[in-house]
Amino acid sequence: GGQEIQCRIDDHETIGPDAPTGGQMALHPYRYVTSLEQLGRLREEPFFNLNSPGAGPTCRCKLPIDTWRRIDVGLHILAADQVSRRDIRITLTRKGCAPDTFYHQGACLEHCPTFFYPQSFNWRCGKCNRHCEFCEHWHHCLRCERNTTMYSYELGEGGTCGQVRVHAYKVYYDL
Repeated sequence: GGQEIQCRIDDHETIGPDAPTGGQMALHPYRYVTSLEQLGRLREEPFFNLNSPGAGPTCRCKLPIDTWRRIDVGLHILAADQVSRRDIRITLTRKGCAPDTFYHQGACLEHCPTFFYPQSFNWRCGKCNRHCEFCEHWHHCLRCERNTTMYSYELGEGGTCGQVRVHAYKVYYDL
């Protein structure tokens, strides 16, 4: 066989002036949503450079990086002789939008859209929990989405929204 290349996240942290401490995260776990690189999957793609014949396979590492994050990506290479190895560590830093603006789907916004809430620790818009229209953080809804012909939504204890089927056949006599 040939050489083996593995990519992995060796270390990560939230940076910036509003980064939460470990104590804050332990005290309020629902306020701090997991970062994109932890939610997303690190993908390794084998790649052959056709401009460099005989160079052998290389590896492309692809992963999302959240705003205001620093991550260390490790490239761990095992040679074809299965004895020699090399570790390379790359530190990547991604800052965010200008102060008092929030990152959302590729743009910096002054306010987060409906079904999202402002995360001041990493200055991005976080998604509210299921069926929630306005929320304080992902686990605490302030108002559920509006009722439809088929379903009504009720704010329950603990700040979550429940979906209730209005009537099994109501769609037929509401139209």
